[in-house]
Amino acid sequence: MHANFTKDFKGVLVSKVRKSILLSFGQNYVSFILQFFSSIILSRLLTPAQIGIFSVAAVLIGFAHTLRDFGSTTYVIQEKELTPEKIRSAFAMTIISAWFMAALIGLGSGYAATFYHEPGIRSVMLVLSINFFLIPFGSIPMAYMQRQMDFYHVALVNTLSNLTSTIATIGLAYFGFSYLSMAWGSVVGVVSTIVMMQIWRPAGLPFFPGLKEIRNVFSFGMLSNVIMILLDISKGGPDLIIGRLSNMVAVGYFGRAVALVSMFEKFVMKTLWNVALPHFSSQSGDRNAIRESFLHSMVYVTALAWPFFASLGIMAYPIVILLYGKQWEPVASLLKLLCLSSFLTSPFLFLGSIMTAIGQMKQNVNFLFIHVLILGLLVGVAAPRGLIALGEAFVVINLVDAVIYILQCRVILAVGFWEIARALRQSAGVAIASATPLMIMHFFAKGFFHDQLWLQLLLDVICGFSGWVCGVFLFKHPLKNEIANLLLMAKQARKAF
Repeated sequence: MHANFTKDFKGVLVSKVRKSILLSFGQNYVSFILQFFSSIILSRLLTPAQIGIFSVAAVLIGFAHTLRDFGSTTYVIQEKELTPEKIRSAFAMTIISAWFMAALIGLGSGYAATFYHEPGIRSVMLVLSINFFLIPFGSIPMAYMQRQMDFYHVALVNTLSNLTSTIATIGLAYFGFSYLSMAWGSVVGVVSTIVMMQIWRPAGLPFFPGLKEIRNVFSFGMLSNVIMILLDISKGGPDLIIGRLSNMVAVGYFGRAVALVSMFEKFVMKTLWNVALPHFSSQSGDRNAIRESFLHSMVYVTALAWPFFASLGIMAYPIVILLYGKQWEPVASLLKLLCLSSFLTSPFLFLGSIMTAIGQMKQNVNFLFIHVLILGLLVGVAAPRGLIALGEAFVVINLVDAVIYILQCRVILAVGFWEIARALRQSAGVAIASATPLMIMHFFAKGFFHDQLWLQLLLDVICGFSGWVCGVFLFKHPLKNEIANLLLMAKQARKAF
């Protein structure tokens, strides 16, 4: 009887985890689709300069977002012995940190506008500061839901709030609210989140803050915030440097190029990272298993990432013009260089998760310090010289990152350069097979689709995908087994119906 109970319990647990992953996966993709189409519509309703103003203000606000809860939400999710007093303390820390950040934003908005010679930045920052007064009332209940693996309500709340925010933003932009449409749209999204969190508030969750366990919450958030701040500087720093040393139009162009390159992380990696850390953590005691898992992860991710970045670079012009319009044409040249830079570091997308799993957090911090220093120096030099120089700077930055990654692999995982090269041979073949038909078509059909870019893009997608499938089977990539399994599942499902 005990054996049957254990078996049933494990079956229920696996089913719950699988359901949670599917819900999280679905929510991520719905959010991505909303953001993607919103960016297309806003690119036609707003000018590059207007989007550039919001981008700079959003980056400045982004640094404050890193400190808004001082790790309190992560504390609630990961704390082994969570008590009502600990939840109250986490709530209190979130209020203290978020409201303090709101005050700083209000005081600093005028200085930011003066620094960038753009009054609109102050207006955007003041509107976005409203979110910091509201967020504490939704973030702790959301974290508690995640802890309880209630991903149904988490996905429902996030999806509905994203939808509400998107509708509000587009509507306000249509009625002439300019760059403030995106700021007020964000506030509408936060308000809708708080309302829905109160509707589906978990039973037994304390309503009021407390201070009894606040020291533990504070200690927990220190190291996490260092890493998050460095990541935010890495992601948002270029916008600030470009805005200061070039102009807001360049910021708008850069932001649209980065948005397209980031599609792979948002569309593929975001869900995989949720699974990667616990998977690698379960193997942390066996370095040989970690090595093998790392090499396998490189093989699989590059078979997707390399064809994606190669194809996106080749199709840059029709994609930019069709999605954003003729006014965004300069983005195409920058996009090609950013695709090349992403190509260089994509084999190591899981390395950060592995470092965390085996207790090498210090290595992550050291790498991020080096990365931020090089990033700031090269972007600062390149920004006044134009978009092409900026793209070339990112190629150099990611090349240095790739070299550091290889050194880390050798020292920490005992994985050498040639071992990495051998593991990536098949993925390289798949990338070449995917990109070759596109290059041939673009060479011979140059100018032929000038007035029918949608047809060119459609043919590009067909040729690229066909080349990718052929490459997977021609070079006997491990992904061919996954494709075969999917086809078998589809065949069985069709017979069942």
